[in-house]
Amino acid sequence: MLSRTSKHTNVIYITDDTLSYLTLSTSPRGFFISAHDTVELPMGTIKSGEILRADLFTKILKKLSRHLNGTHVDILLPHEYFLCTDAVLETSSKKQSLRKRVQKYLDTSGRNLSWRSTHVCECNPYPTLHHDRVLFTGLPKHIHSMYTHCAREARLTIDSFNSDLLAFAHLLEGNRVSVVNVTRNTIRVAEFDHGMYVNHKTFEASYQGLVTDIQDMLNVSTAEAHTILQKYGVLRAHKDERVYKKLLRSLSPLIEFLTKRKIKRDASVTVIFTYKPLLGFVDLLKSRIRSDIRECDIVYTDHATFQDVLTIHRSDVYAYQPLIAQALKRHIG
Repeated sequence: MLSRTSKHTNVIYITDDTLSYLTLSTSPRGFFISAHDTVELPMGTIKSGEILRADLFTKILKKLSRHLNGTHVDILLPHEYFLCTDAVLETSSKKQSLRKRVQKYLDTSGRNLSWRSTHVCECNPYPTLHHDRVLFTGLPKHIHSMYTHCAREARLTIDSFNSDLLAFAHLLEGNRVSVVNVTRNTIRVAEFDHGMYVNHKTFEASYQGLVTDIQDMLNVSTAEAHTILQKYGVLRAHKDERVYKKLLRSLSPLIEFLTKRKIKRDASVTVIFTYKPLLGFVDLLKSRIRSDIRECDIVYTDHATFQDVLTIHRSDVYAYQPLIAQALKRHIG
C-alpha cells in the first residue's frame, strides 16, 4: 500500500530489454517531469524477469541513480510476473485500520492465498465505495529478492513493486472498464471493476507486429515500414489496399474478442498506447464496438494538472505513460 509522498517521485520500469526511469516533480503550476531516460539492456542481463547478470545490472542502476532526485523508487515490472487475487474483508463493528483488517483476513482465510509461500504479497484497497474489498498482488520471491538486492547495492530504496497495467487503475473512469493496452510487442486487454483489476488477455498483435506486416507485404526495410505505419496507421489511406487489409487481419482476433465478450452491464473501453500511438486505431474500435471508447492521454488527464510547457517531447510521452501513472498514484491515487 502506498503512503510516502514528496515533491519528487522516482519510478523505474524494467523489462527484459530496457530500463526506463522518470522523476515526477511538483510545483505551484502543476506536475512536471524533471528527469527521464531509457537505456537498452545488454542481451542476457534479464530473462523472463530474472536478473542473470546481477553485477552488470547493479552498475546500470548506480549510473542511473545519479539522475534521480532522492534514493527512494517505485519499481514497475511487466504485469505477467504478478499473481492477483480479489478478497472481501470481514466487516467489524469496531473501527480498525485497513492494515489490521488485512492481517486478520490473512490469519483466518490466508489459505486462500496458496501462493503466499512463494510470492511476496502486497495489498491494494478498492476505492472508498468498496472499502471491504482488496486486491492481493504477488511477485515471485526470487524476483523480488534479486531486484531488492541490486537496488540496495546501488544505494536505492524500493518503496513498492507494481505491474505496468495496475499502474493505471486509479486513472480509469467508469464502473467497468476494459483497458486496451497497445505495447511494442503485444496488445493486452485488461478488465477493471470500479478501478480494481479483474483479469486480462494477451494478443499476438502489436505495434512491432504491424510493422513486420508492412515490411513483409511491401518488401521494404524496417525503418521504412515504421515510417509507413506512423504516417497511415490503420487507416484506409494506405497507398496499397493490401496493406490495410493485412493489418485488419492481424487485429481481427482482438476486435472479435472485444465485440463478443460477455459483460452483463455497459462497459467502457480505454485505449492506452505505451510505445507509439497507432493512427486510426481508436476510430477503428469505435466503428466495430458498441461501447464508450476513449484514449488515455496521461498528460491531459482530468485527474492531474501538468505545467503548460512540457519537459518531455510529446512523442516520448507514450512510452513513459506507465511511469507517469505510477508516480501520480502517490499524489492522487
